Amino acid sequence: MSVVGAGSAAAPRRGSRLAREAALHGDLVVGNFTDSRRNASLRALSMLEWALDRCPLAPFIMKVEDHVFVNVPNVLRFVEHHKYEVRTAWGSLAREAGGEYLRGDAYILTADLAGALLRRVWREAYSPHEARFVWRLLAGAAAAAAHEPGLAAPPPAPARALAVPRVPFKGALALWEQLYH
Repeated sequence: MSVVGAGSAAAPRRGSRLAREAALHGDLVVGNFTDSRRNASLRALSMLEWALDRCPLAPFIMKVEDHVFVNVPNVLRFVEHHKYEVRTAWGSLAREAGGEYLRGDAYILTADLAGALLRRVWREAYSPHEARFVWRLLAGAAAAAAHEPGLAAPPPAPARALAVPRVPFKGALALWEQLYH
């Protein structure tokens, strides 16, 4: 299943395109906020809430930004390999002066974390920096966080990656054809 999450569009033209997409495919989750980089944490929380409500039996949740190419066969192998894991998040771990955090381009969570993270929201100071905010939620929920090279930035060779950031929309099809044809 593929679902696109977004806040409300600030531009009316973009909003009408999103409305047409939602009506045609039913694949949009629209939060009650303006979609912007400052609201990335709200977008992540909307994703968790939607997954908890609409996909209660899904074993994993994968968050991916719109500029990221997802290598679906590798992701499927990854989740099959980790199917018995619980309370775990995988992604590209980064370290800065403010500490360690999970990069926001792409990460995978065991679905049992959705409720635990949402319950933690009210105990943490909100941050518009999604990666750091989600990291604090994970720490507060006593979740394990693991660095996954296939989600690293920069990624390994696309053939070994789970997700490749900064792939332009038109480049995604070319990359898929390069890998699988």
